[in-house]
Amino acid sequence: QTNVPAIGYEPYAKAGLSGLWNTDYGNLAPRASVAWNPATAPGFLGKIVGNSKTVIRAGFGIAYDRIPLNLAMGDTLASGFSQIATLATPLCNATGVGGTNCGINTTPGGSAFRVGVDGLVPIPPADTQQSFPYIPASGQGQWDYVVAPNFKTGKTYNFDLTIQRDLGKGILAEAGYIAHLGRKLPEGLELTQVPYMFKDPVSGQTFAQAYDASATLLRGGATAGTLADQPFFANEFPKIAGSAGCPSALNSTQCVVGQAGSAYANGNLTNVFTVMDNIRTSIGLPAFANHQATGLDVHNSQGASNYNALILTLRNNNWHGLVFQSSYTYSKSLDTESATTFTYAAYGNSFNPNSEYGVSSFDRTHIFNSLFSYNLPFGKGAFKSSHNWVNHAVGGWYVSGIVQASSGL
Repeated sequence: QTNVPAIGYEPYAKAGLSGLWNTDYGNLAPRASVAWNPATAPGFLGKIVGNSKTVIRAGFGIAYDRIPLNLAMGDTLASGFSQIATLATPLCNATGVGGTNCGINTTPGGSAFRVGVDGLVPIPPADTQQSFPYIPASGQGQWDYVVAPNFKTGKTYNFDLTIQRDLGKGILAEAGYIAHLGRKLPEGLELTQVPYMFKDPVSGQTFAQAYDASATLLRGGATAGTLADQPFFANEFPKIAGSAGCPSALNSTQCVVGQAGSAYANGNLTNVFTVMDNIRTSIGLPAFANHQATGLDVHNSQGASNYNALILTLRNNNWHGLVFQSSYTYSKSLDTESATTFTYAAYGNSFNPNSEYGVSSFDRTHIFNSLFSYNLPFGKGAFKSSHNWVNHAVGGWYVSGIVQASSGL
């Protein structure tokens, strides 16, 4: 349902939306193909293509994705067993003295919580003034998934060009080029990704440069207390003796790295920025990252993939009871985020999605497939016997097989 009424919901109306998502119009899926079977050709070309022995085929088509329900309707609106919404269970004595079996979860119905409230509604605690932006304690942030209002249906442009030649005696050879170009594929952008490219205006050093310089030393065996102070940390974390649990004997880099622990050397920048923001807010400086939500993924349609392949095929119709078909594929698949079905995963780097464009995780460069079937030369009358059951027993048998080989992922 892409046209859900937004009655009384001002933000959607102001954005010009008629519902939660704008309708995706214009998804036409044309297909066209052509085949040519040259009857005659003079000279050398005639010997190559033969007289009605060659067929050249070409085709083009557009195909569209199927959008899964959990993307279209969201987590809390999924159907049946896809429902993953959770409700926090209040204490059975939240509104007063609990009833019989209060707190005994093993008793059926003793502490069961239904959707709804029984008895008095608990009064929320008195409001307290919070600093802005408010930074929740570790582990208290919310992780949300939303769908971009202009989400588009993913599509694939498909091309093929093949040349087939009859080699005689029922043997056909074929060579072809196939391409599948995916566009507007579903991908996730992480809006709360930490700003690793943030630059210190005084020194001109970015966080990424300062991080690389010290993380490389840590991975080489250095300890946090031996690190030289990087200009980024020195300027963005001015030293206040004893502030943020950082002894005055440590420089700013040592203070940050020491509190970040193993997350720093391991590249867990989310935790590193949480540490840095806690230090900055403790001395009255603004935080770098957004801590209102642990994660905020926006599913949009900007993914892309490219598949190109050369296919060689050799087959026969029937040669003395033998039928076979063999094919070899030389291909390469490239994409921005490998996934064979819809996933909640976001780009590894939402600031530069193309940074992950490369060989697909499911790519196989070489693939060989072959199948055969052979009728054994035993049949009715093959054996001279007065007993007809002998011919029935040994006749009509065949052997078949499938051979597959491919290079690794």
